Amino acid sequence: MNARADLALTGDRARERRAESGLPLGTSQFYVLTCVQYLRDRVRDGSATVGDLDSSAIEEILWAVRGLAIAARTTGFNAYGCMCLHLAEQIADLQRNSRISRSTLDLLGAWAEHSERYLRHPSEPAVVTAFIAQLNHPEWGSPFGEMEQDILSVALLSDSA
Repeated sequence: MNARADLALTGDRARERRAESGLPLGTSQFYVLTCVQYLRDRVRDGSATVGDLDSSAIEEILWAVRGLAIAARTTGFNAYGCMCLHLAEQIADLQRNSRISRSTLDLLGAWAEHSERYLRHPSEPAVVTAFIAQLNHPEWGSPFGEMEQDILSVALLSDSA
């Protein structure tokens, strides 16, 4: 599945998914924020290791990002879930190419901080713009084009509707 292609989900579908989950918006946000915190813990644990990052620590981080994507998509944050899937693809590519470094972990930690800000303020355009810009960091290796950024911005803002 290509996470970029999946960004076409509309705000209406996000609202339907949130309604299907039976969770009000605040509860949905709390659940996804809990998953972000779990990811931050995995990143912190990986950063604390001495020497090279072992593959099990990378796998835990990768599974935490995928779990975050599932939590987001099942609670109606579809565009955000797609971003998480895109990030998981980037991490998997970096892992395959043995290019995960301490700076990648720092970047992932910053991504988690931007995620938290977005989840707390999903209707704030400035927060969404900063979030997308962080995911466009050159170290991720696959920046979004200008048109993709616009589509993603609209989709992320629609998640909060």
